[in-house]
Amino acid sequence: MTVNSKYIIMQNQMTDIHPIKPLVETAVLPTWMWLVIWLVLLVVLGLGLLWVIRKVLRKEDEPVELIEPERIVPSYDYDEKMKEIEQLIDDGELEIAYLRMTVMMKHWLSEQLGQDVTGLTTTEIVGLGRVEQAVVDLLWKVDVEKFGLSGLMENRARKALEYCVKIIG
Repeated sequence: MTVNSKYIIMQNQMTDIHPIKPLVETAVLPTWMWLVIWLVLLVVLGLGLLWVIRKVLRKEDEPVELIEPERIVPSYDYDEKMKEIEQLIDDGELEIAYLRMTVMMKHWLSEQLGQDVTGLTTTEIVGLGRVEQAVVDLLWKVDVEKFGLSGLMENRARKALEYCVKIIG
């Protein structure tokens, strides 16, 4: 008689069947805690939105600060600046010519309005509401050229300078 040793070893290792172990709960926040977290998040988001809206509305309502005439840049030699701009156009330095043209027009506007507008953008200058349409048109044209929204061309730069001369007189 032959005895299979594998079978005997397996029989010795067998045990009774035990029930399945219960599930182990993982760390989950209770529902009320999630509600508190979402509520805090919504309150913070709402306050942030309210702050942004108030800041935007306040910015629109702030009066424009008028500057005393003594603080305005002293006399500006327009003839010299126009010659300098014309030389820049002749040299092909159109971007610099347009920048100088803008500075010159803003100095002229500062003198005309009695308020320093050299630090303002064209949109902010238009928002003042006291600027002639011809000056606004010129500033927009110069901005289009200056910011490369169209190809820089010498003839347009000369026309813009002629327009400056006409406006400044």
